[in-house]
Amino acid sequence: MKQELELLLKRITFKTDYVIGNLFVNSVLLCNSLENSKFKISKGTYKVKLTMSLKFGKKLPELLNVPNRTAIRIHRGNTVKDTQGCILVGINDKAGWIRNSAKYEQKIVELVKQYKECWVTIV
Repeated sequence: MKQELELLLKRITFKTDYVIGNLFVNSVLLCNSLENSKFKISKGTYKVKLTMSLKFGKKLPELLNVPNRTAIRIHRGNTVKDTQGCILVGINDKAGWIRNSAKYEQKIVELVKQYKECWVTIV
């Protein structure tokens, strides 16, 4: 098992309803992200663990110790209607939309499984 996985979420587009970002894995761009503007996560660094999601019925990456928040995950979805405060992952090629989210959710789950520890920094 590898030691540490570093994710970096760099927000790049801020709209009234949503925020688009770039998600880097160990400094390499993996995909885009989409967050709900009203519920976006505070900037900072958070430990990430695979935990069981009761909502989705499977293990998904969860950001731990997010101030005043719980059950913040990285998961699939296409628009802000698919998230209340989590990070959606995929490819952004249309305003307010990401695609191929199931593929990127699975990639991130597999990556987190390979490492002893995982951290995400949101800027």
